[in-house]
Amino acid sequence: MDSDSSFLTAEHWQNIGVKHHHGVCVPLSALISSHSGGIGEYTDLLEFLNWLSHTGASILQLLPLNDTANDPSPYMGVSGFALHPIYLNITTLEGAEKTPQLQAIVSELRSLNTTKRLLYTRVLELKLTALSLYLDNHLPRIEQSVEYQRFVHEHDDWLEPYAIFKALKHVNADRAWWHWENLEPSKTEIRYWKAIQFLCHRQLKKVKEHAEQLGIQIFGDIPILINKDSADCWHHRDLFDLSKNVGAPPDMYNDQGQDWGFPLYRWENHKKDHYQWWKSRLKAHESFYHLFRLDHLVGFFRLWTLPEKRFIPETAAQWQSLGEEILRAIVPSTTMLPIGEDLGDVPDLVRSSMQKLGIPGIKVLRWERKWKEHGQFRTPTSFSPESISTLSTHDSSMMRAWWEEEPESSKQMATDLGLSWQPILLPETLFSLLELCHRSSSLFHINPLNEYLSLFEELCPPKREDRINTPGTTSENNWTYRYVPLETIYSHKALANRLKMLLL
Repeated sequence: MDSDSSFLTAEHWQNIGVKHHHGVCVPLSALISSHSGGIGEYTDLLEFLNWLSHTGASILQLLPLNDTANDPSPYMGVSGFALHPIYLNITTLEGAEKTPQLQAIVSELRSLNTTKRLLYTRVLELKLTALSLYLDNHLPRIEQSVEYQRFVHEHDDWLEPYAIFKALKHVNADRAWWHWENLEPSKTEIRYWKAIQFLCHRQLKKVKEHAEQLGIQIFGDIPILINKDSADCWHHRDLFDLSKNVGAPPDMYNDQGQDWGFPLYRWENHKKDHYQWWKSRLKAHESFYHLFRLDHLVGFFRLWTLPEKRFIPETAAQWQSLGEEILRAIVPSTTMLPIGEDLGDVPDLVRSSMQKLGIPGIKVLRWERKWKEHGQFRTPTSFSPESISTLSTHDSSMMRAWWEEEPESSKQMATDLGLSWQPILLPETLFSLLELCHRSSSLFHINPLNEYLSLFEELCPPKREDRINTPGTTSENNWTYRYVPLETIYSHKALANRLKMLLL
């Protein structure tokens, strides 16, 4: 990384440290302990950080934690700001042990810790019922606290509209906001939703503070797009074009392209407001993260729109001008270092802009190939320092499955990178791949926790069952994967030893 202070992100790099960072990536929903409430919870991250520190990790990457209501995908946000209450630990809330009827719900939630996959809908239903019972008894005390009043004051620009939106959704039987009737929301419920956000904020903020004590940095994830049926689209209608959908153009994998259903940004209106909505989003997440993954970075330069089936803006010159203008406006508003998700069909001009601005990208070893040289795999020591090296992502298969499903490619990878090849990816070969990843010239080396667990048969499910998400599909397996219990991970000495060899 160039130390040139003219870089847009020069100060951000100083905050993070221009050095090698090693760690793991997890969806919080997949973590589970005996103390969890049917899903990984904010407080589960405290002990997880202790374990990471023991292995030598210096970074923990978390997939998005924003409220997605009834959708288990963390990229289907109903708010660009609010945290998801499903991750809130009920039992550690002050006075929870004395709250009538709460213990029965907690018992049922804990019984859901042992299901093979996450039962998202049931867990969410129980969590919201438990929170309602808790606040029936404790809301006045919470609202009187100085900490709560400070929180409301600092976040009122998004908190009030979000709470009203959630209350209106309820009174309108969860219909999309453009189908709402002229009904009055419950003032008490509005107060509840504010308090729930305060409780979430407090638990996740403690995670960041604990990480700092251990010398670990938290790497968050901020989705670029947002649900049409969201508090932000309802409250800031001038910032979104709801008549158009954002998606992906046709490619070699999908000749029809994809319609994601997200609204198009009205960038001209964002510019008039000096991109305040984006600046506020980033500022709100500073309480939790030291750096963040800027999802679908190419979307700041261009978005594929439907039904027109064209990019907006239309020309390459316009793409570069728009993307750099937005990034130059919003990145200085935060202390967090942005890391651009630049995978897939990304024009060269985007990566040129990233390099100019000092924004790292992502290098997935299996996709880094010299296509003009017979598809030869790039040596990880040739990667730009301003990047993350990884074997896989939450949207791809894990390495074990890919190795067997793409034998021609995995054979060539083994040959090009000096590894032995067998039809089945052996643990020692996987370890060698992880070593290549962690010894690359990238400054960040982060893999899904799944990849490290795959080193030991007893810690991982059959291959293809450890995939987190398959984009463009609707499946009960998307975003419901869960790891073996955390207690099993913590007690596995061989795993810890292997991680120390890779992460230190």
